[in-house]
Amino acid sequence: MHTIDLLRGKGVPARTTPGRVALVIVAAVIPILVGAGMLDRYLRNATVISIQRQAIDKEQAAIDELSNVIKSKKSLEEKKDLARTTLSEVSSCIGRYMQWSPILVTVAENMPAEVVLTELTATRAQVPRDLPEQNNPGKAAGKAAGKPVRGYVPQRTLVLNIRGNPLGNYDEAIIGFKDHLQSSPLLGPRLENKRYSQHVDRVGNDEVDSYVMEYIFKAVF
Repeated sequence: MHTIDLLRGKGVPARTTPGRVALVIVAAVIPILVGAGMLDRYLRNATVISIQRQAIDKEQAAIDELSNVIKSKKSLEEKKDLARTTLSEVSSCIGRYMQWSPILVTVAENMPAEVVLTELTATRAQVPRDLPEQNNPGKAAGKAAGKPVRGYVPQRTLVLNIRGNPLGNYDEAIIGFKDHLQSSPLLGPRLENKRYSQHVDRVGNDEVDSYVMEYIFKAVF
């Protein structure tokens, strides 16, 4: 058989051999395998990135929650410090100020009907006193207590001016009134000293007995 090349060697395909076929197949398959591997790695990386992103979002949410907790804790601590300061100030005020209302009620309830309260005076003065050991600087510093510290503390005094009628003797009524005040559970334990005096006043043309009762309360440290 004779082969006639009408294209003069330009259109006749090269002779195919098994080796060439295998080479062509390998050349075609390798890019496909490489592409498949890269696609698989990309998908795996995308999955890992998604998982890591979810974990980051959870961690960020936890951080935000802890941040809110820290802010709330700080706010509560500030409120606690403010309440502690307020309580300290209130405690100091309670120690330094006296409520006169219960004392005046006690005086009014025990006042004899035969006499009249003409004047009532409440005063406050600073008096020198030896302060307790807790006010001693040496004691507060953990050192041995030295000599007592001398200072000034507030002390209250209540003065009652009482007058009777022109006719009559009111000594017994006044004595009973003094006894009631001294034995009062509200007033008695708070008294440090008391003074009494009696004199005669003139009301118009009449002479009346007048009594001055001075109650000195214990100094407040």
